[in-house]
Amino acid sequence: MKASDILALLPIKPEAMPKIATSTQEPTRLTLKAFQECIQDQAMAITSATEPMLSFLGLVLKDESYSSINNGTSYNLPVDPGAGPVHANNATAAQITETSRLFTIEREQYRTYCEFQVILVSMITNCCPEKYLTALKHPITKFCQCTPLQLLDHLWIEYGTITSNDLTMNYAQMTAQWNPPTPIEDLFLQLREGQLFATEGSETIDDTQLLRLCYDNVNKTGLFNDALKIWRNKPVKTYALFTAYMTREHEDRMKNQTTSSGAGYSANNVTTITDIVHNELAQFVNNMPFFQQETSNDENANPNVPPEQANAALTADELKEIFKSMMSEFKNDKRGGGAGRNRKPLPPAQGTDEEGNKTTYCWSHGITTNLHHHSKTCKRPKEGHKEAATLQNKMGGSTDLCKNNRRNNNN
Repeated sequence: MKASDILALLPIKPEAMPKIATSTQEPTRLTLKAFQECIQDQAMAITSATEPMLSFLGLVLKDESYSSINNGTSYNLPVDPGAGPVHANNATAAQITETSRLFTIEREQYRTYCEFQVILVSMITNCCPEKYLTALKHPITKFCQCTPLQLLDHLWIEYGTITSNDLTMNYAQMTAQWNPPTPIEDLFLQLREGQLFATEGSETIDDTQLLRLCYDNVNKTGLFNDALKIWRNKPVKTYALFTAYMTREHEDRMKNQTTSSGAGYSANNVTTITDIVHNELAQFVNNMPFFQQETSNDENANPNVPPEQANAALTADELKEIFKSMMSEFKNDKRGGGAGRNRKPLPPAQGTDEEGNKTTYCWSHGITTNLHHHSKTCKRPKEGHKEAATLQNKMGGSTDLCKNNRRNNNN
């Protein structure tokens, strides 16, 4: 095969191969792993007469790794058949013809091997700056006398060693939380890849540990309590059994889980609740003293009141009251058949009086039960009126009690 024939059969174009390094970023184990996987695919794409199943994989894979997937048999490099066929003494015409045919095949296979080896070397050197391969570079021939495996071995030894930090990061990736509805196979894959990585770094994570990590991860989702209770009562527990069991449970849950519509909720109801909560929270945030002081253009706003002081008096109880008020308004709207939705929503209270009535505050008029009347909305402000004043930060305003009807919109 010519070089052009080989390139046409490759699953990845040479220019699309992942980079091992750049002029500013040296090789890492991660970049080497990505490149190694791709170049292995390239090596197996071209048929080899000596290794029809694994093709030329032995050109880019160490012998111990190669033999482990080839029934213990090492890679057989194609042999140069020489300048011409060698015929036996007193060979017949038929024998000479057969010997010549076999020689032609061996010669073409060897040429393909030589062509392919050059292409593989070029892939490596094109994806890795020469400065990381200096130890193997000849001053005249450069890398022409190197095999792909020699170049890869050098890079793995110099830049692919697994460090203690790599193992720590690997464990963190293994235990990263799985979140349904993501396929549970993703969880199994991250655990198995982490186990293999740890093995390469001389750290043992056996299937017993893998079972514990997988169980803990599934348990943290809080979605398989019943299934895990059944699992705990099983007499035999292995990682293989657990993955098969949880695959079935996950598939069953995805097919039969209760949807929001099946539980009695409609899209319109959810939208209504969301809109009301969104609007109420937006008004609450806009009325907070901190945001008022940040955005107000009022020249009388007190610049000496720090945001911490303005927000400090907002307690958990007051937040509860705000949300209770929001839900109360929503219930009133439902009882009124939706008619109440068109009226102006009730602003959040700033506190309560001695009788438990919700109150707000106006700098000019003092404390009032009319929640629509506060410093920012006052229609009859007095001289020096400060819109940023609240019940928690009166800013020197009135301390009178203004007993207005809290549902009266007039000031």
